[in-house]
Amino acid sequence: MKALHLGAIEDFAFIEPPQGRAMADGYQLLAELGAVDDDNELTSVGRTLAKLPLDPRGAA
Repeated sequence: MKALHLGAIEDFAFIEPPQGRAMADGYQLLAELGAVDDDNELTSVGRTLAKLPLDPRGAA
């Protein structure tokens, strides 16, 4: 969603929004992979991973 510039994930109009814990876990995984920085902005690794049609764990 960040790579598509859809705005803050927390503010997106999901039909069924994910639980806050799920979003936090997602950000944590992306941080561990080096895909986001301390401000949860995409890094060059994150932009590359976003281009791959895979789960981030499989793409890293």
